[in-house]
Amino acid sequence: MKQGFFHKLLKHKTAANLFLLLMIILGFYSSKVLNTQFFPNYSIDYITVNVEWPGASPKDIESSIIKPIEEKVRYIDKVKNTKSTAKEGIANILLEFRSGADMQKALIDVDRSIKAISNLPDDSKKPESKVIIPYEQIGLVLLSGGVPETQLKVIARDIKQMLLDKGLDKVEIDGLRKQVIYIDVDPVAMFSNKLDINDINAEISTNLKSIPSGVFRDDKLVQLRTSGTKDTISKIKKIILSSPYTKQDMTVQDLAKVYETTKETESYGLSNSNSALTLRVYRSLGTDTLKATKALEKIILDYNVNINKNIKVEIYDLSSQLIRDRINLLLKNGVGGLILVLIILFLFLRFKVAIWVALGIPAALSVTLAIMLATGQSINMISLFALIMMLGIIVDDSIVVAEHIDYQYEMTNDSYKASFLGATKMLGPVTAASLTTVAGFAPVFLISGVIGQVIEAIPLVVISVILASLFECFFVLPGHLNHSLSNNKASIEKKILNLNSYLTYFNKNYFYLLLKKSIEFRYTTFSLAISFLIFSIFLLKNGVVKFYFFPSPESNIILVNYNFFPGSLKNKTIEFTNELESSLNNIDKENIVKNVYSTIGKPIWGSRESTKEEGDHIGGMIIELEPSENRNIRTSDLIEEWQKSIEPKEGLRSLIIKERKGGPPGLDIDIRLISKNTSLNKMKEASEFIKENLFLYEGVSDIKDNLPVGKREISFKVTEKGKSLGFNNKYVSKKIKESFDGVLISNFFRGEEEVELIIRTDPKRISISNMNSFLVKSPTGGLVPLGEIVNISKQQDFSVIKRRNGFREVSITAEINENILNPDYFFKKFENEVLYKIKDDYNIKWKLAGRSEEQADTFGDMKRGAFLALGVIFVILAFIFQSYLLPLCIMSIIPFILIGVILGHWITGFDITILSLVAILGLAGIVVNDSIILVSNIYEKINSGKKVLDSVIQGSQERLRAVLLTSFTTIGGLTPLLFEKSLQAQFLKPMAITIVFGLLAATFLVLILIPTLIFIGSELKQIIFGSKSWEEVEQRKQ
Repeated sequence: MKQGFFHKLLKHKTAANLFLLLMIILGFYSSKVLNTQFFPNYSIDYITVNVEWPGASPKDIESSIIKPIEEKVRYIDKVKNTKSTAKEGIANILLEFRSGADMQKALIDVDRSIKAISNLPDDSKKPESKVIIPYEQIGLVLLSGGVPETQLKVIARDIKQMLLDKGLDKVEIDGLRKQVIYIDVDPVAMFSNKLDINDINAEISTNLKSIPSGVFRDDKLVQLRTSGTKDTISKIKKIILSSPYTKQDMTVQDLAKVYETTKETESYGLSNSNSALTLRVYRSLGTDTLKATKALEKIILDYNVNINKNIKVEIYDLSSQLIRDRINLLLKNGVGGLILVLIILFLFLRFKVAIWVALGIPAALSVTLAIMLATGQSINMISLFALIMMLGIIVDDSIVVAEHIDYQYEMTNDSYKASFLGATKMLGPVTAASLTTVAGFAPVFLISGVIGQVIEAIPLVVISVILASLFECFFVLPGHLNHSLSNNKASIEKKILNLNSYLTYFNKNYFYLLLKKSIEFRYTTFSLAISFLIFSIFLLKNGVVKFYFFPSPESNIILVNYNFFPGSLKNKTIEFTNELESSLNNIDKENIVKNVYSTIGKPIWGSRESTKEEGDHIGGMIIELEPSENRNIRTSDLIEEWQKSIEPKEGLRSLIIKERKGGPPGLDIDIRLISKNTSLNKMKEASEFIKENLFLYEGVSDIKDNLPVGKREISFKVTEKGKSLGFNNKYVSKKIKESFDGVLISNFFRGEEEVELIIRTDPKRISISNMNSFLVKSPTGGLVPLGEIVNISKQQDFSVIKRRNGFREVSITAEINENILNPDYFFKKFENEVLYKIKDDYNIKWKLAGRSEEQADTFGDMKRGAFLALGVIFVILAFIFQSYLLPLCIMSIIPFILIGVILGHWITGFDITILSLVAILGLAGIVVNDSIILVSNIYEKINSGKKVLDSVIQGSQERLRAVLLTSFTTIGGLTPLLFEKSLQAQFLKPMAITIVFGLLAATFLVLILIPTLIFIGSELKQIIFGSKSWEEVEQRKQ
């Protein structure tokens, strides 16, 4: 059947050309249709529950809201983990579900469980739960200038609507503060009329619905005639307060100031000391990043044509730029690699054979794109990495088949017979080689979590490339070579520079002698290989060659987060922000800073902060620099110089400046303290102990924990006298909150903008210092000084409390400068010298999380996958070659590829990374392929009756050209990347180093060590079975 198929295919006059044309058409179409995005699509099965309890402390939030909810939702079907955060006034519970969970059903179960809770605080708001839908940020838009914030709001909403109208999936406006109409009541005037905030609130609420001010939202929506804000404020001022204790016709304006401003407690943005907003633009997982970016760029370009020149509207932090850079890197190095591959092919193969093999590269890439489209893949940072890695591999199958056809043609001088024999004889070995390469990448499929979902694009691309290569080398190439060689002329047969004759001479003389001596001194040869392997592993184990899990290429984004001690005024944060911008401008001699955006009241996004603490004392910045290729100063150098120029600031608790890192989530160091019942103060002590020891290590920076000390709190406990007057703790707390925090009377919409109406005691007229004399209206209507009815105490607690799976959890995080400190060395030393004391001294459990946890999980999955892959490879080879010893001979080369890999990283000075490990999988596939081609030929000769020694030497000589060609073309395909200077390429170079240097060493070992091992194996068989020859052993087995 196999022979009949190839006979028909070779005799068909147009099949090869039609297949080639179809491949190119499919590839062109797929390149236009394939989705382009930053990362592959992945699912995150999360539900988040938020509960607001205005004014409540984190401790109260934890005990009264989070714990009751955790007890109900933790045991819902398929819940994997719960992560909870208690902050002032709000509780957040994040539920992580196991992969494959029905999230709509899960959401119903969560809502049902929460509704069953009967003891949530009465004045807490209704819990809100929702399924998290993943979005990918594609870019930011900065709006700034010397104009009022209200004008920027109009522009921001306008641009947001235009982006949504053009199909962008999600747009958020950062720094957008709500408008508020405050009614600030004079406490002296209020209490002299025997009123309190609640009394005035009731009067205003009664009259509110007659005021023409848009759509009010209270218990129900009431549509009213729209009027301006000034008119609304004027009418509120004129509301008459009716009370038996007030004079006739007393109005709100007699007791209070009424004015509109922005909400004081919300965060906002600055840029160059001016008001600023940032639009964060997202795509959903099905949207093409490059197309979405083009729409974004066009809208902003058109908008800037007619805008006020004082207003800056600029795009920054485009994720699509990284995709474009990597595509350009693929094309640039692909072309360079293709030229080198062509040169190698033309030097060692006859011209027409080389040209058809070379044409197979774009043809196979075209089919790869078509397969990627058919299987739902996309063009992204991970798949592009895989395509770059496979550049040199994609032509290997064609080289093996073409080289054997060329060899058969030299033997028979018959193009048809040569093409037929070449295709049929190589079908088994090449198919086996392809299957083993696929099996080699199988461990990647077993990596769990989001990391596994993201990098599984690598084996998917590899499988696509291999299928495309197989199709091209068996369906297209033989037909083309049949027609081409039949018309071959002697003048064309001369190889360029005639290197093939030199290779033949080398083969018959030097290689023959080397191979013969290696077999003669076979145990010395084997011992030398083992010695080199041990030496290489020694370099890795002793830190001469370092391992760094996931390095990040230099970023053009700097993230800054800083906070003062709680209770600091907002003006101090603003002042420090301006100082930071000023010092940055002073050191920016080359004008490499493109954009600066600051947040007041919260940390900057994307900084992987271990806590999301907010407040007037918190600030952050995001700085965009010119692309790395366009500047001489490195990001790390700029940060170092900036840090030196910053003057110390009184009250500054923390300042972290760092470039944004890519790769998996988490920080370099993330130590988790876990306890069920240990007090927070005790956990803080343990945290401080760990931080103190971290500071002793050079190369460790940005040390902090996620248990920050909060503002000083005042607590009240009603005295016996207070109880006799009808007071209780709940009533007093409510009255204090109404006066200090205010009461939301209502909110209404003015156009698209929501405006809140809040009444409160004038903050300028009351303070914590005179709390004792503050008057509180009793349930019976009298006014009593607060100090007479309660005992007042002051304390300082924590502003954020974290929990995980029902346990309190404190995270101590830091970054490691891998140029100064090796992470593996640090963790071993720190565990042995510091962390072991935590359990004994503090009775608290600990564990490593963050990147170290990701690394451990990934390695664990890859180890399990590696054993499975080796087993599958053995089964495939044993089935195809019908032997148990032959697969072991072929696979014996795999451990020795570490020699070239480790020595290559040592020579070039690069660390081994996770990309190196993935490349080792590809390298193992290439080396196994070479071994299969070599061993199958040797085995064929042994089975034909030749002596083992003659079979080993002759079989190795015959496959020398094929092995060298597959190796050299793979090396040639990746060599341009090895010498690429761009910073984007530095991230990918460990992959190129692994394959290029690994293949250089492995090629020599395949050609020398494999024949030696085969001969050693034959000797062992003779010893075990007592036979004189290989043939007798095989007969005994049967």
